[in-house]
Amino acid sequence: FMMQAWWHNMAGLLTETASADVATTTMQEKAKLGELPSGPAMTNDQYLDALEEKPGTPLPAPRDVMPRNNYPRPWLGGEWSLRQVVDYQLTSAYGLLEAVADRKTSLIRNHAVLGRRAIEKGKSEEPRAFVIPARQHDTSAVARLVDILDRMGVEISRAEEDFEIDGRKFDEGDFVISMAQPYRAVVKDLIEKQSYPDPARMPSGAMRANPYDVTAWTLPLQFAVEAVAAEKSPEVPLARVEKMPPPASSYNAHNISQPVGFLLHAGSTNNVIAANRLLKQGVEISWSADETLGRDAGALFAEGVSQETAEQLSKDLGLHVEALAEMPQGQLSRLNTPRVALFQPWTASMDEGWTRWLFEQYEFPYTNVHDRDVIEGGLEERFDVIVLPADRNKKQILEGENRKWVRPEYKGGIGEEGAKQIERFVAAGGTLIAVGDSTEFVLETMPLPLKNSLKGVSRSEFNCPGSLLNIAVDTTHPVGYGMKPEAVASFDNGPVFEIAPSFSYTDVRVIARYPSAGVLASGWVQGEQHLQNRIAAAEVVYKKGRVILFGFRPQFRTQPHNTLKLLFNALHYSRAGQRVGP
Repeated sequence: FMMQAWWHNMAGLLTETASADVATTTMQEKAKLGELPSGPAMTNDQYLDALEEKPGTPLPAPRDVMPRNNYPRPWLGGEWSLRQVVDYQLTSAYGLLEAVADRKTSLIRNHAVLGRRAIEKGKSEEPRAFVIPARQHDTSAVARLVDILDRMGVEISRAEEDFEIDGRKFDEGDFVISMAQPYRAVVKDLIEKQSYPDPARMPSGAMRANPYDVTAWTLPLQFAVEAVAAEKSPEVPLARVEKMPPPASSYNAHNISQPVGFLLHAGSTNNVIAANRLLKQGVEISWSADETLGRDAGALFAEGVSQETAEQLSKDLGLHVEALAEMPQGQLSRLNTPRVALFQPWTASMDEGWTRWLFEQYEFPYTNVHDRDVIEGGLEERFDVIVLPADRNKKQILEGENRKWVRPEYKGGIGEEGAKQIERFVAAGGTLIAVGDSTEFVLETMPLPLKNSLKGVSRSEFNCPGSLLNIAVDTTHPVGYGMKPEAVASFDNGPVFEIAPSFSYTDVRVIARYPSAGVLASGWVQGEQHLQNRIAAAEVVYKKGRVILFGFRPQFRTQPHNTLKLLFNALHYSRAGQRVGP
């Protein structure tokens, strides 16, 4: 939040105020100014356990008690009520308003000065511009990225002629972002890679702590969109973009008066929306399982669709659609609307909320299932696929929350019986999708031939708290349809897989793997060797069903537009039937 203010040439302040226990006064043991309490710090779970044994137990004494410039009067403990929270926030708000009113002239002047400096830097320093070709592997991703930049106040133009820059040719309509603009810093922050120094090589006395939060957010990498850094400003007429255009699309009827169907080229994430809409209307949709008509595996073939409908879908969603005069040759997999269950634990899961929102945006019907639904069983009769959120581990899924103040209907997890029901669901033919931490539950409750190679590895040996990593994707696997062979995934100290001894009723197929070198694409990682050549995502056939495991987070905070395909493909894969074309 602060950085976005800074990059927009404004002063940015981040304030946080400790909350009371809802509206109940909190008590905390007293500390002495400048004296660090003896003994190790108490964890949150340890405090909750102490509170359960003895209600009213005060919080441990605060440990940050050293005065400094930006914290001159440390909190030393005592009583903390809702009234004090409100007063503290009001004091901060009034103080801010008074300071801004008193210094309004200098604040406005500084904003203008910083904007002018950014313009001058953009004229004298490289890169002078970024060029984003409008037609790329996923035109919907291009449109989303450009729209984000526009919403951030970035000035965007489009070329009015074909042009060449730094020896490369670009087309009319390609996006040009000049760096000689007031919000140059926003462009650099969102488009360029994040690079962190090695703490061990930092000078003595400097802060040498490892990063603890997300360290990379490079949008072109997350969206699999090429943004070309130009050493010189493009010498071409430019038109300022006032309204964001729809994604680049193409519709080719081939002068066919009565097409048997339409081919939707693989690549666009918006293909998923088209497929879900057409399936809802009863249209027959198939995946091409090979390079049908010279297109990549994963192209969609829709039968019984009017030319008007096909052309409108192309325009609305930025799809590349062409009419076919005869049935495509090659192997096709018939798609059906998957019956999706999204597990929603009573212990709050942010990832479940993100995933739910994505399902709604991409028009997947789904059902939230809770602990009791899983325990009662019969999942295979109601669902084709179950999705486990990324931020719940084995203990949290099995045990849930059991402290005294939790209402009875929200206590506990799925327990051993729930784990048996999930295994039964897969064995009967269902698809289980586990992401991030939830893969621990799957690997340790089901006999699968994979293991987490990072289990037992300390944080001092390996740490990657939110970076973008290079992966190699098997684009012939249905989960990899529409992906580029080389992609980037969002990784947040998740598991990394390697093969374990197998069973006669299991089989492993690797969907994505980390490369043997150069794993880090943007951000920070310690112990990269623990990732090299390891499995990032895999399908495990288990009896009649399958388990799909993602060590990285394909839907992390709904941001990595490119890897959303992997999750969405896994949903459709759960109910894809095989048929062979003529």
